[in-house]
Amino acid sequence: MSKGTSSKAKKNVPAIPQPSASVILLSPSNQILLLHRVRTSSAFPSAHVFPGGNLSEDQDGPIPPPESPLRHVDSEVYRRAAIRECFEESGILLACTKGGVLRGDGNGMLQVPQEEKERARKDVHANRLKFAEWVDSMGGELDVGGLIPFTRWITPPMPRRFTTQMYLYFLPLSSDASSPSSTSLSPSESIHQIQIPTSDGGVEHTTATFEHASTWLSLANPEAYPPDSLSLDPSGKKPKPEIILFPPQLYLLHRISPFLPTPPSPPSSASPNSKHTSSFSTEELSRQRRSLLEFITDPDEQPAWGDKCISPTATKMIGEGEEKRSVLLLNNPGLPELMSEGREGDRERVVYVRFAKEGPRRVEIKMKGEWEKEMERSKGKEKL
Repeated sequence: MSKGTSSKAKKNVPAIPQPSASVILLSPSNQILLLHRVRTSSAFPSAHVFPGGNLSEDQDGPIPPPESPLRHVDSEVYRRAAIRECFEESGILLACTKGGVLRGDGNGMLQVPQEEKERARKDVHANRLKFAEWVDSMGGELDVGGLIPFTRWITPPMPRRFTTQMYLYFLPLSSDASSPSSTSLSPSESIHQIQIPTSDGGVEHTTATFEHASTWLSLANPEAYPPDSLSLDPSGKKPKPEIILFPPQLYLLHRISPFLPTPPSPPSSASPNSKHTSSFSTEELSRQRRSLLEFITDPDEQPAWGDKCISPTATKMIGEGEEKRSVLLLNNPGLPELMSEGREGDRERVVYVRFAKEGPRRVEIKMKGEWEKEMERSKGKEKL
């Protein structure tokens, strides 16, 4: 075989997916944490993402090799990486006191002075400090048991691929049921209620913010997910998206948003001094979490949400002109060995997306049956 042929063959070999982990973090008021990636980021540039990143053998422990069946399943090394990356990227520490039991009110969660957390955060990121050893020295242990597996995503064949284990994590509910964003309270004011997410100083992202799932969807695609207070432009122009969400992030927000509604707004007649708030009671927030957990752990869901493996697969485009979008199927697990094991993703839904220079736009989740009907109507028009 010539060198040219050998080189071409190597180019056609799909890249091996690198293991990574990510956390969908719920605040005490059931808001979701997203980070705004820097424009120069090698993954998801300029997009809003969940905290997460690559597994590190030095930090997290032995990583299953590519040929191992454990490479693409939930395990402690993925969980340790998810907690470490969450700490590095947002400053939020998912750890409890040694031998303690983490309660719903936050008792049992490891409390570390903010200055010490920021020092450790930088040293862990630079690999000058072993994360688990530092948590141990602070009198705590990683709350790996608090992570709830919620789908795995495998990048379609391309130069850089990942096998990403997604998790949900519920930060403890606070007694007043209100949750600050990244700018409303200082960490010292809320240390027993909620840890405040902070930027990593522009290394990988510029902001770290809690917001309701439906709000994030509206900011990414206000046409498909209109906000409650959407005011129509007098000129008839469509509302413009304000953030970029890639298909995996938007899909997961879409799936959990029905269980985590936005609180009702105060009545317009309420006076400025009224005690009416736009937050749910602690009992209601707890009920929402139970409903979400029942959805994720539903024994009738096959495969279970913790086992679903999704590798978006492009199929025929739909629409015309500026309305034209790619359609991604979500049932493919992405690797032949996973297909033989019976792993699969979501058979019932597809993703519509327009890939623009700045990133994915007009991302929208639709039922597969709805897409099939649109395809039939499109074929009918072509015949006329």
